[in-house]
Amino acid sequence: MIYRCRKDRERQKSASFSTSRPNAGYRHCVRRKIQCAALTVVGALLGRRVDARWLIAAGLLILAAGNFWMSQLNLGISPWQAVWPRVVMILGLGMIFAPLNVAAYLYIPLALRGAAVGLFALLRNEGGSFGTSIGQTITERRE
Repeated sequence: MIYRCRKDRERQKSASFSTSRPNAGYRHCVRRKIQCAALTVVGALLGRRVDARWLIAAGLLILAAGNFWMSQLNLGISPWQAVWPRVVMILGLGMIFAPLNVAAYLYIPLALRGAAVGLFALLRNEGGSFGTSIGQTITERRE
C-alpha cells in the first residue's frame, strides 16, 4: 500500500510538472499573467503613439486605487479578500513601468542611449535601496 501511494504521488508530481522549464513559473503565477496582460495592452497603446505620460498617470491612479482598497482591509479578512486589491495594484504597476522606459529614452540621441540605459538602471536600483532604508528607519523610530 505504501508503494502504491508513493507511485501515485510520483505520477501526480510528474504530471503536474509536465510543462517546459521556461513556462513552469507561469502556470500557477496569477501575478505574472496579470502583468503580462497589462503590458500587452500598454504595448499596443504605445505602438499607436499614445503619450506615455498619460499611461503613467493612469497607472498611478490605478495603483493608488489598489493601495487605498488595501488600506481599508483589517485582520479579519479571508485570503481571497486580499487578492483583488493586489490584482488592481499589479495592473497599475504594469501600466507604469513600460511607459516609464519609453518616456525616459524618447528624446535621447542614439549615440547616448547606452549611457542613458546604464544611468537609469543605476538610479532605479539606488532609489529602491534608498526607499527601503527610509522605510526601515521610519519603522524603527516609530517603535
